[in-house]
Amino acid sequence: MKRNEDKLNQRVMENSAETSPLLNDYKKDYFFQRFSQTVFGGPIVKTSRDASKTTLPYYLHLYQFIVFILPLVLSAVFTAITETQSGINYWMSIAFGCIMTVIMIIIQISRKYSAKKLNPSENFVDDGLGTEFEGCCSLRQVLNFVVNEKKWPPNVVFHSVIYGIANGVVFLYLLPSTSSRLAAFHSKTASISYFIISWITSCIGLYGLIAKPPSEPCQFKTTDQYEVLLLTRPFYMCTFAVVGILAMFYSSLHGIDFIMRVLFPCLPIFWTLGMLPPVECLFAWLGEQVLVHLFGGSPMANSQRLLLMLSLSCGSWLVVYPIETQAVSLGLGACFGFLLSTDVSTGLGRIIGCFSITSKKQDGNRSRPKTTASYSCSKIFYFLVVIIATALISSLTSIFVIDKNRESLLDIIGYIIISSLVIERIFGNCFTSYLLFGLIKNPLCVKLRGGKGKTIAMFIRKIFANCSKLLCLCHLYFVLCYDAAVASKSN
Repeated sequence: MKRNEDKLNQRVMENSAETSPLLNDYKKDYFFQRFSQTVFGGPIVKTSRDASKTTLPYYLHLYQFIVFILPLVLSAVFTAITETQSGINYWMSIAFGCIMTVIMIIIQISRKYSAKKLNPSENFVDDGLGTEFEGCCSLRQVLNFVVNEKKWPPNVVFHSVIYGIANGVVFLYLLPSTSSRLAAFHSKTASISYFIISWITSCIGLYGLIAKPPSEPCQFKTTDQYEVLLLTRPFYMCTFAVVGILAMFYSSLHGIDFIMRVLFPCLPIFWTLGMLPPVECLFAWLGEQVLVHLFGGSPMANSQRLLLMLSLSCGSWLVVYPIETQAVSLGLGACFGFLLSTDVSTGLGRIIGCFSITSKKQDGNRSRPKTTASYSCSKIFYFLVVIIATALISSLTSIFVIDKNRESLLDIIGYIIISSLVIERIFGNCFTSYLLFGLIKNPLCVKLRGGKGKTIAMFIRKIFANCSKLLCLCHLYFVLCYDAAVASKSN
């Protein structure tokens, strides 16, 4: 009986595996439609072997192909004109970019006005199914299908400008006269083949700006209100092109330029596989790396705080950098570094929120939140004391920097720093349950849990902790100011 049941279950599993594949007919059509949009940059290719299923008319594919291939055709005309002249005509790339910008603005404005004249029954979803098209000459329906409406109205101008700039930069980058500098593109056949393949790559990357955006496999946010994701493909294209243009003037970039020219036609593969991060994710990561590793900050929780801390850090650097006096620049740098380490972004946000809340009338049942509780008078006084102490240390060290007993002073300060850190560590271990990596039980832990003993121990620990930081700053001032003074004397 058990064997028969096992055989029956095995047959049921085999039949279910045969009748329910991973991709049925409906899933296959949907998958290939979305996959083709990702590969080709946005055009909708809706075909089916089954005659009963709805497909798109042939003229819609033709209109999409015209919009897709437009940069390649116009660039070929402008390239032929440019190559007949001697040298590289930069004005031709500017003219080409301006023409592409005007074309995109005209298409977007035409789409906006044609959408207003459509009847509600003529509106359709993105793939165009369930809609009866009047014919190839019904430009209102064709524009409404081929060109996507911008979610944010200023993007009509902004994306048009980006579209023109990307076309102009890529046009200058893919000129045969610029690519023929490399040994691999000396022959005309190789140059023409590379030109066509690279411009097809550019058409794939730029189609989402002028028409429908592609379905990207790599997304940073679920909603894209300001349509920042559309700038990902043009950004990487312009990055490759800018490096190639700079290589015309700097010979040190020729090796990098050769590698990037080989990888440029492979960009559609990277976009399809999702190997390149979106623009907003990339810039957020780069900004965080600059804030952490260059300015010594901490990672931020959101983009607004990251932008605020980057702006404050760059502003403090711009204030300190022009100062020629070593002691003053170090003192200001230390003061700014201390202020930026006190979570300025949260404090400013709470203060702004406090003013915005108190300026409005509130209901009687609602209580005003304590927005500035984290910045009490005691903390503000502590900040002022530390800043004044930092300024005094910088001024005093600049006075005694050229001293015969400099080495002995540095040794004394070093020993004081070590002793203060040891004392701070001892008082910090008074509140732990175990000592020496958990081998010995701390007898003072129970006694110092409450009362005046804990308060006194915490006060002494904070004093030695702050003194050790100020002494480390003093030690650094002595070393740097002395080296600067010796260098100025030698010059």
